[in-house]
Amino acid sequence: WPRLLRGDVGYGGEGVMANAEARALAYLFKVRRSRNVCALFKRLEDSPGWKGCGCGWEAMDTVIRLDGWSKSRRCLLVRRPAKEKPEAKPARRPRGRPRKNAVVPVQQEFEFVECAKGRAWDCYALVTNDSGLDPVALTQLYRDRGDCENNFDEYKNQWGWCGFVTQKIKPTRAMARLIAIVANWWNVFCRLAEGGRHMEAVTSRPMLMGVVGRIVESGRKRYMHLCTSPRRTPMRPKSANLWRGSGRSSGQFPQLLRSWDSTGPGR
Repeated sequence: WPRLLRGDVGYGGEGVMANAEARALAYLFKVRRSRNVCALFKRLEDSPGWKGCGCGWEAMDTVIRLDGWSKSRRCLLVRRPAKEKPEAKPARRPRGRPRKNAVVPVQQEFEFVECAKGRAWDCYALVTNDSGLDPVALTQLYRDRGDCENNFDEYKNQWGWCGFVTQKIKPTRAMARLIAIVANWWNVFCRLAEGGRHMEAVTSRPMLMGVVGRIVESGRKRYMHLCTSPRRTPMRPKSANLWRGSGRSSGQFPQLLRSWDSTGPGR
């Protein structure tokens, strides 16, 4: 049974929250930027209760009851000073001449609230029924949600979880598990190449799979020559890491090195 349910604005509705409360399940949701939420931001702008919660953000703990809610709930107002808005640049033709009345729209990452003094804020609001965590822990907990969602986004858009279904649950479940196994194997392989960070499939597959190999026999030994992409300089340490990782794995998987005597990378 989960201990916490967290989600974006699509889940911050009365139905989901009421069901979670009926099951005694803690939740943390983002709230839509309604008129009442914006008014609350402006009303509490100069209040002394704002606390720093990391990464330049400030949080205010309050209680609010929005339209459609059955009761008042704990709400966290989170803000930081807005950066200067980038101006829309005129679109240019290939020869560099600007088009008439054509601008390139600039997508904003956050919505802005401007106070009575003219100061703009990046801000959002969170709703929760957890009374044990302070605003600093709750805001960090919500920011960590993005790291979890990135994994599902990668499996869905870069592997095969992008809508493969059949009319039977068993083959659908089997294919989803096979995709997860292959993706996990590839992630292990990429970690051997670069252990300090995660490499997404959209960049790691072209870089590590677009390699042409040739085996050359000389002096009763077999050499493998690898021909990588033009960016061979950053690939050399990754190839060395893969070689050392395969050497460590040879005890568990002797079939990897059984067919030919291996040499180091770059030979």
